[in-house]
Amino acid sequence: MKKITIIMPVFNKEKYIRETIESVLNQTLNEFEFIIIDDGSTDKSGIISDVYARKDERIRVIHIPNGGVSNARNIGLDMAEGEYITFIDADDRVTEGYLENLYDCITNSKADMVISGYKKVWEDSDKVEISSMNILGLVEMDDILPYFAKWQKETGIFGYCWGKVFSRELCQGIYFDTSIRLAEDFDFYLKLYRRVKTIYFDNKHNYLYLQEAQNSSVAKSDYEIDYVAQLKINLRYKEFLELKNFFEGNNQKILLEKISNYFYFSLFYCDLNNF
Repeated sequence: MKKITIIMPVFNKEKYIRETIESVLNQTLNEFEFIIIDDGSTDKSGIISDVYARKDERIRVIHIPNGGVSNARNIGLDMAEGEYITFIDADDRVTEGYLENLYDCITNSKADMVISGYKKVWEDSDKVEISSMNILGLVEMDDILPYFAKWQKETGIFGYCWGKVFSRELCQGIYFDTSIRLAEDFDFYLKLYRRVKTIYFDNKHNYLYLQEAQNSSVAKSDYEIDYVAQLKINLRYKEFLELKNFFEGNNQKILLEKISNYFYFSLFYCDLNNF
């Protein structure tokens, strides 16, 4: 069994994908499988991925009709054979010690999940911004939950798909919601956090998160955002905190404000027939 499965969905990332793939292949930890899901790319992303797969048996490339990032990641989850799972985006990069550090952190700490620090990097400048949590080491989930909404609001750390590693066994039966096109990763992790009892926070910054990349799905106009879907995610967020008996104090204040805002924007920007 491979130590780690890396799952990477790809849609029209020809400009970045060579550097991303090579950053994975240059890892100091060699016992991994790299699943690349070409999500109906119309550029050379799929061709480039196939070239690398022919050179390195650790890479598996799957070509599918475009169905969105959630569908692609779900296919990767079903194919995964590694003991642990991590995700990477096709326009990001990782330093050579990234996988080895994640693996050492989760195996040595016995945590259910590792959340690492990362660096924001810009495509057309030397600007670098280092990001990590103020909390370090192994932490019980019950000690995290009183501050969960505050930390998520300030950093977004609990929702990023990448920069984390967890056991394949832990996520059995948990999938991304294919009907969601924004914040689908946070929705996925909200399901996973129900099973998580401990998280190890690491302060190394081996993941390089590209800002302002071409074809980025981050920037959308108000009329492009499915606010009803975002409202549903935050209602699930509320349900998660209620299940854990931590829907109180700042958690309650912050989340009710978010739910109210999404309800307001749903009324003004969504298709009212569907609403």
